[in-house]
Amino acid sequence: MYHGKVCRQCRNSGYRGRTGLYELLMMNEELGEKIIERVASTELVRIGRANGMRLLSEDGWTKVRCGTTTPEEVMRVTAE
Repeated sequence: MYHGKVCRQCRNSGYRGRTGLYELLMMNEELGEKIIERVASTELVRIGRANGMRLLSEDGWTKVRCGTTTPEEVMRVTAE
C-alpha cells in the first residue's frame, strides 16, 4: 500500500493534487417510484446496491489498491 511522503512541494501534507471519490446511484423506474413515495434514504441505498451502486468508500479503496490515494485519506474523507 502507498502512503503519503512529506516534502516541501506538498507543504508536508504527503499529498499533491486532488483525486475525486465518487458514489453513483443510477436512476431506474423502481427508484423513481420510491422517491415519489418519499421512502427513507436507507431504502433507496438498499435498492441502489441491489442494482450495482458503489459506495464512496468502495471507490476510495479501489483507488488505494491502484496507488492513487492512501488508506488514511480514504478513512478521513469517508468517515461519518
